Amino acid sequence: MKYPAWALNTISRNLNFVDSMKLIIDPRFFYDIRVVHLQRQVNDAQAEYFLKFLKPLSENIGFWICYSVDDVIKYEDIPKYNFAREVYNNKQFFANVTTDILKQYYVDNYGIQENKVVVIPNYLPRWWVGEIYDIAKQKASYSSNRNKPRIGIPLSSSHYDVKGINDWKDDLTGINNFIRNTTDKYQWVFMGHVPKKLEDLAKDGKIEVIPGSDLLNYPRELWQRGRFQAIVTPLEDNIFNRCKSNIKLIEGWSLGIPVIAQDLPCYSKYTDCTFKDENELQNQLDRVLGSKARYTKMIEHNRNIVDHGDEHAPNGWWLEKNLKRWYQMYTLPQRTIKINLQQIEEAAKKKNPTDNLPKGGLEVDLSI
Repeated sequence: MKYPAWALNTISRNLNFVDSMKLIIDPRFFYDIRVVHLQRQVNDAQAEYFLKFLKPLSENIGFWICYSVDDVIKYEDIPKYNFAREVYNNKQFFANVTTDILKQYYVDNYGIQENKVVVIPNYLPRWWVGEIYDIAKQKASYSSNRNKPRIGIPLSSSHYDVKGINDWKDDLTGINNFIRNTTDKYQWVFMGHVPKKLEDLAKDGKIEVIPGSDLLNYPRELWQRGRFQAIVTPLEDNIFNRCKSNIKLIEGWSLGIPVIAQDLPCYSKYTDCTFKDENELQNQLDRVLGSKARYTKMIEHNRNIVDHGDEHAPNGWWLEKNLKRWYQMYTLPQRTIKINLQQIEEAAKKKNPTDNLPKGGLEVDLSI
């Protein structure tokens, strides 16, 4: 939510944003508001605020309420190993979502009208990644680590059964044995966390664990401290993970790091570099790392998709080239004016990212 707002705020004189972590209870504040953008409002106090204050005020004044969702938040469908699961054990609550699968999930589970849900993918801010991409350095790193490539697993704690509530079974379970059996062949590097079942390897120095990073510095830390020749992103096959976005792919591709992803729709729609089991993971590692020429070609191809796009992202995957979707959402006319939200998606499919923007809206050339 913050990155698109920041980007729009720096290039549009027509938009002003108020960012608050607290519930605003003065009705006068909302008189000239067009859109109230919420994310992960799930506890009792937030539900009461929404149902008894914000929604009636919206109907009276006419501002839109946009609930932004990048995950499944139905308690029953959140994996037991996800430590945040209990936060969503609230029956009162239940838009803007990040994937088509996630959209269909909310339509099917909550009877939401399809034209009330807009899909805006997780685009990557170029100013966040910066110019970290350096293919010459990545090729040199490939050569210097040829005998024992560094394979990164940079996953947040929500991927791990950190409390043992699921018998230590989590997103890493499917490849734990593979990692254990290949420590002589690959330098496995975990960023931030390590599975309980592999803690002995970390203690013995057979796998490497590097500290996690704050979000603002994450791309640089991933590149500088990780020095990965490839990234592996394992996921358990469940509805929660199937609804995820492809952001891990885009992050790796933007930095010039090949990503070998679990064969789930969130990834397989965008790449054939996926695996279902240990044998397929080994085959993909052999394919990615087997030839320097092929390795270089893959890096260049992936970065080209981020920069210039393909059939899945005609404008590429940089946020700055796709701000029109966010601009249209934040400039919706008041609810008293009838509008079909699918118009946003239809307009966003056009090639030129500045099409249909009001004059005086975005003042810079977005065609990076």
